[in-house]
Amino acid sequence: MQLLATRDELTGIHNRRSIMLFAMKEWHSAIRFYRSFCSLAIDIDNFKQINDNFGHVTGDAVLKLFAESINSGLRVTDSLRRIGGEEFLLISTETNLLKAHALAERLRSKIEMLQHPYQLDKSVTISIGISVSLNSIRKFLLKN
Repeated sequence: MQLLATRDELTGIHNRRSIMLFAMKEWHSAIRFYRSFCSLAIDIDNFKQINDNFGHVTGDAVLKLFAESINSGLRVTDSLRRIGGEEFLLISTETNLLKAHALAERLRSKIEMLQHPYQLDKSVTISIGISVSLNSIRKFLLKN
């Protein structure tokens, strides 16, 4: 029952229900031990058009492909969670703003290289927003 309640059945990654508990735990750990903590909000671009033009089966295939591709390149301490639809949240501990930016660019490039399942001449693209803890900013300012 726990697995069913905390996993996204389509992609197999953790779902929205589990993200808040995980994020709060990591946030408190980052504050307590003065560690860096970043979260990356990831959205698949034009996902509605994929569903509208090719159907939900294709949309589901894109979501699975996306989750598998992103998850295959993460550290064990990073955690990708599906918030809903085509929206995902990646929690990256021990990561400052510069490392989070590099991670975001690496993920964006990796996904851009994926081919659309039914339009081989088109790629899947994503948009990423980065949020960083104050601990990360303090560490950066103290070093510079």
